Amino acid sequence: MKQAAAPLFFGLLLALAGIGLLASPLGVRLEEDLGLALLFKLRGPVEPPGGIVIVNVDEESAERFGYPENPFKWPRDVHAELIDRLVDYGAAVIAFDVHFADAKEDKEDRKFAEAIRRAGNVILVQRLLRRQVTVKEAEAGPAYDLEVLVSPIPVLSDSCQAMAPFPLPKVPVRVNQAWTFKNSMGSIPTLPVVALQSGALTRNKGFFSCLEDTFPDAFTASPTPVAQIAEQEGLIEAMRQIRLLLAKSPSSPTGISLLSESCNLMSTADMQFLRAMIKVYGGDHHVYVNFYGPPSTLPTISMHRLVMPDAADTPTLKASIKNRMVFIGAARTSWSEQKDGFHTVYTRPDGLDLSGVEIAATVYANLRDDSYLKPLSFPASAAVLLAGALIVCLLSFPLSPLPAAMALAVYGGAGLAAAWFLFSHHHIWGPVVVPLALIPATGYLTALIYKYVRSRRERSHMQKALELYLPDSVVEEISQDLDFVTSGDRMIYGACLISDAQNYTTLSERLDPEELSRVMKDYYSILFSQVKKQDGTVTNMIGDSMFALWPSTEPKPELKAKACQAGLGILEALHTFNEAHPEHALPTRIGLHSGYLLMGHIGAAGHYEYAPVGDIVNTASRIEGLN
Repeated sequence: MKQAAAPLFFGLLLALAGIGLLASPLGVRLEEDLGLALLFKLRGPVEPPGGIVIVNVDEESAERFGYPENPFKWPRDVHAELIDRLVDYGAAVIAFDVHFADAKEDKEDRKFAEAIRRAGNVILVQRLLRRQVTVKEAEAGPAYDLEVLVSPIPVLSDSCQAMAPFPLPKVPVRVNQAWTFKNSMGSIPTLPVVALQSGALTRNKGFFSCLEDTFPDAFTASPTPVAQIAEQEGLIEAMRQIRLLLAKSPSSPTGISLLSESCNLMSTADMQFLRAMIKVYGGDHHVYVNFYGPPSTLPTISMHRLVMPDAADTPTLKASIKNRMVFIGAARTSWSEQKDGFHTVYTRPDGLDLSGVEIAATVYANLRDDSYLKPLSFPASAAVLLAGALIVCLLSFPLSPLPAAMALAVYGGAGLAAAWFLFSHHHIWGPVVVPLALIPATGYLTALIYKYVRSRRERSHMQKALELYLPDSVVEEISQDLDFVTSGDRMIYGACLISDAQNYTTLSERLDPEELSRVMKDYYSILFSQVKKQDGTVTNMIGDSMFALWPSTEPKPELKAKACQAGLGILEALHTFNEAHPEHALPTRIGLHSGYLLMGHIGAAGHYEYAPVGDIVNTASRIEGLN
């Protein structure tokens, strides 16, 4: 139990630290910047979904048209021709990621507006600007950030089906998320969401009625039908109302099942749009973007091919556009041309970013196919961290460093494979950096430190235990090198003191073992204290006999003096002891001598004793016997 307590304790502690880190902005940043990028790299680019095409307002088209490279300087009639062609080819919805904020020649603008009105399925982008506004109070006032929507020119705004912004959160640098609704602007939907809703209405004019039939309880709060709101106040206002009504109402599979009975004309594809819109309306205001690959991954057609089509190219173009969601914008193919680029996980090494129109099309596909990334819920992530921390500590603490490192490598590989599988096949994004990198590294290092501290403590305990039987210097030598047991014999000079209790045999026959042990402990405490008082070392005890030594590398008169002082102190202290305990009196003989002797480990076959050897020892023993 004690061996399992340490890894369990440190595992729980490590899990709590990991959960706290994962909940912090630093942990989120680590997982987004490192973990998410790693998963995208492991997965690699994937085949983009169908039903989407990008019309590229590119440099090649500018050259073919004879226009400036900047598309904002192009005449508007070329966009009118583009819309007419797309309608002729059967485009489902047309979304412009080109902001028409400035008026051109009136004739061109009106021609463009008429083409938009005839199409009936064109969505124009709005620009979202942030301005600092100062509220004056007396002479000074605080400054506030104000978000302002800049719409296209009125003649175009009045002609399109809807207008929507497409701002992207770029904090701190890389785009990982996209807004579906901009809460700071009154929950207005963004361009991909409006395009999705427009596509649903294009497929099924009764979409709003079906939605109301699916969630009757949610829509009882609105006295006006959603379709009527869309007709009178516009599609954006209708979508805002649906968002407010469904935001608190979870999507219900039962409701969708009932819908198929109440809307017999709804096809499987229509159901896909309905499910997607329900999740968007009732979901969070932002999603994590599931990028399909680097720039130019999505099907892209240069604008000049549609405005100035070759006869041989027409069938291919019609097949590429029919019933497709068409996004129009500048998707550059080189870094030098790029003006509307965003740094993402698929930014190319040469600096080419994904363009805004490519990200808009990607988000649309993510929402339509329910393939946007779903971060693992915090409770599930916490459970992963808890299990991971316990596994790491249960591997790191019992095993030696190398096997533990190998086991942790296997654990990390298995965890990364599981994270890749969920990410690639189920669009679930689980934490990677904290559970598979930081926790294993921290757990492994903690185990090493714990083992080091424990070994130092055990060594200290062992040294203290050995010091009860061996001189301190010998214990230190053995702890540094065990070979000292067989090679540590040394010739030294020393003063020797040998003592012997006269009545020990009689006393041992008269007392029981426990009482005898208590008396002898009191007796030896007197002897040892006097030897230690004079800086001597007790090297051996046999029964009632003690051998003490004052060692040196060369003869020193003060050693003899200290040995004599110790002997006198022993006799004096024992005299007091014997008077206080006459029934246990132990008169003691003492022998003293000095000279050269060998200190070493005497023994063989795995059993040794550290003892003095030489004539000096024998002489001191004979002197003791004569007293």
